[in-house]
Amino acid sequence: VLKDTYGLFVYQEQVMALMNVLGGMDLVTCDTARKALGKKKLDVIMSLQSQFVEGYCKNFGVTEEYAISFWNEIVKASSYLFNKSHSVAYSINGYVSLWLKVHYPLEFWSISFSRAKMEEYPYYINEIRQAEGLKIAPVDINKSDINIVSDVKENSMYWALNAVKQVGDKAQEQLIKERKENGPHFSFD
Repeated sequence: VLKDTYGLFVYQEQVMALMNVLGGMDLVTCDTARKALGKKKLDVIMSLQSQFVEGYCKNFGVTEEYAISFWNEIVKASSYLFNKSHSVAYSINGYVSLWLKVHYPLEFWSISFSRAKMEEYPYYINEIRQAEGLKIAPVDINKSDINIVSDVKENSMYWALNAVKQVGDKAQEQLIKERKENGPHFSFD
């Protein structure tokens, strides 16, 4: 059951399989145990312990104290176990994100910034500064928009208009509309 993960508990499904194979528990009960372990429902966990220990001792001839210690290892491990299908999806998401960060850093960071909370900005700015050739430009009345704008030619990101305090949504929309209708601004006139 743990062969694929070199003897380590990694997935919730492994706990279910161990309970089934070692403890002789049916799969419905194993799933109930998995849910209880994940939510730390001690009353359910303790009620299932005796069933597991009894089955493990009967099926494999181990001592009761060994079966209890093994059960305790399962309980301890279950606090960090992950659903296998979720871990596959997260690993693919992580791989694609890193690929985009390496091959399309401007686009990656523009999107990341547009979804970030203000307290995350220093982290993002530090990461961007480490990316070679990528620049963060201040708000530019001729280039900035409601969201961060990527300029591929200059390899720059322009802060969004909403980064300027006291410039609300209506004012931003008016600035953008004015720029589209009359072209770029060259002076305050």
